[in-house]
Amino acid sequence: MILMGKGFTPETLDSITGRVFIAGDCAIEETQERLVEQLGKKNVFVSPTCNRLASTTTALCKLMGVSPLDLIPSKTATIKFLLIAKLHRSKALIPDIF
Repeated sequence: MILMGKGFTPETLDSITGRVFIAGDCAIEETQERLVEQLGKKNVFVSPTCNRLASTTTALCKLMGVSPLDLIPSKTATIKFLLIAKLHRSKALIPDIF
């Protein structure tokens, strides 16, 4: 289940079972507390701010049980480029890879 936006009715939230991904501050503010209480913290994944790709990818990979490294053609090259970026003090937002 993926929730975005706002305006969720209590009945809608009560009907949610399993794991859920909440995208964006509006939906998080309106639904997270209730869903964590209802489903447990380990079943609720969030991506704050609107369209933050790194957070969204991290949350969806955890939700699906997939490593972001499984989505790229060359793990070695990617890790090399990430290390170089860190050495150059990049502030780019990237998905959690471990």
